[in-house]
Amino acid sequence: MASTTTALDITIQLLLSGTYQGAGQLNIPGEQIGYPSSAPKSTRYTLGTGSGQANFKLDRVLSLVSATPQSLDLVAGVTGAPADVFGQTCNLASIKLFAIGNRSTTTAQTVTITGNAVTTGAIFGSVTNIVLQPSEFKLLLNSPVDGKTLTAGTADTVTFTSNANFDMDVFILGIQI
Repeated sequence: MASTTTALDITIQLLLSGTYQGAGQLNIPGEQIGYPSSAPKSTRYTLGTGSGQANFKLDRVLSLVSATPQSLDLVAGVTGAPADVFGQTCNLASIKLFAIGNRSTTTAQTVTITGNAVTTGAIFGSVTNIVLQPSEFKLLLNSPVDGKTLTAGTADTVTFTSNANFDMDVFILGIQI
């Protein structure tokens, strides 16, 4: 099914700024901290299927239950494939951006990310799993030019398993089939 999205304009930005000063140096200016030093690193996505474009957005809060895996099938064909706010089922040919966040603020409450899209290296390179610590946010993929190709049945599932009950955020931009 073709995308029914009619508008998309999202900017992802990284900016670290602040000061760093030692004790007893009240009259000495602190060191300025900044990355990047000239301007924030940013990527803008607009509606479409080309470079810097996407036509599907999934922004979801998952309520995790301890030791109970919860999977997102990013290529449709499985009952329960995630849908966007308009009811459009996730059926991605490629993924351009993938970000996750652990909402727990309790020490040692982690979530482990696995699934065939992870272990085959389809999205995140060759890893067996990714662990998200309490209050941690990770931008796991930002590939605005080509994205990462997904393959139904062999490289399309991301699974989240927690060691306690808490919520997490999932944000995905991609190109619909």
